Amino acid sequence: MTYYSIYDIIQKVCKVKILYKKKPANKVVNKVEKIVRQSMLYDFYGELLTEHQKSIYQDVIVNDLSYTEIAGLYGISRQGVYDMIKRCDKIMEEYEDKLRLVDRFLRAKEMAGDIQKSILKIRELNNNSDLDSYIKIIEDKTSELLDEF
Repeated sequence: MTYYSIYDIIQKVCKVKILYKKKPANKVVNKVEKIVRQSMLYDFYGELLTEHQKSIYQDVIVNDLSYTEIAGLYGISRQGVYDMIKRCDKIMEEYEDKLRLVDRFLRAKEMAGDIQKSILKIRELNNNSDLDSYIKIIEDKTSELLDEF
C-alpha cells in the first residue's frame, strides 16, 4: 500500500474542505494524520485483533462507516462501537510501542528514498561510463525495494 500517496490525497481533500468550511487547518491535518496512523497500525497489527474487533475496526477506518451505521449492522450501541475503536487503537499502539514495526517501516522507506535521490545525483555527476551498469543495478534494486513498501 502506498501511504504517502494516500496521505497526499487526503491532505488535498482536506485543504478543499478548509477553504469551504473555514475549519482550523491544524484540526483537519491532525484528523488526517490520525486516520493514516490508524490505517498503518491496522495494516501491521490488525491480524492480532479478534474477528469481531477486526470487522468493526475495518468498517470504521477502511470503509468509513459512521458509528451509527455500524451499531445498526452489529446490533450494538454507538458507544459500544466508540469503545471498541478506542480499545483497538490502544491494543495496536501497545504492540507498536513494543515492536516498532510501523516506525521501522517508515524509517526504511525514508532511507530508501534518500538512497534513490543519492543515486540520481551520482548518475548526474558520473563521468565514468564503466560505473553506469553498477549505478543502474543499485537504482533498480532501490526501486524494487520502494515498490515493496
